[in-house]
Amino acid sequence: MKRPSDPVSLAALPALLALLTLLGGCAARRPQCPLACPAVFAPLCASLDGESRTFGNECEMRRQACTQNEDWEKLHDGECLTRECDLVCLAVEDLVCATYRGQYRTFNNDCYVSVHNCVNHEDWIIVRQGAC
Repeated sequence: MKRPSDPVSLAALPALLALLTLLGGCAARRPQCPLACPAVFAPLCASLDGESRTFGNECEMRRQACTQNEDWEKLHDGECLTRECDLVCLAVEDLVCATYRGQYRTFNNDCYVSVHNCVNHEDWIIVRQGAC
């Protein structure tokens, strides 16, 4: 077995290992965030911790999420609606069946669907009158 010819390299090895241990080894590589996004206006509405925000396109949303270490979730294409939610519905039972992201749900009436969509930043769509 051939030995290294430079004794200084072997002598420095314990110090180098101690330094790496002290510094915590190699730092984990952070994912590359997009630095620039195409100048294409394709707005989308995204949500973070219950707050909604309109981004100019999906790349801008991904860049914001990456550079700020945030977890933005796309809600829908198009701008977010900025409105106050009307929280008053008549307690009239006129059941409607609505769908959202492959799920079906029965609401008391169409007003309840609108309020639910506004408060939860969702887009339930009525598919028929009556229970699901």
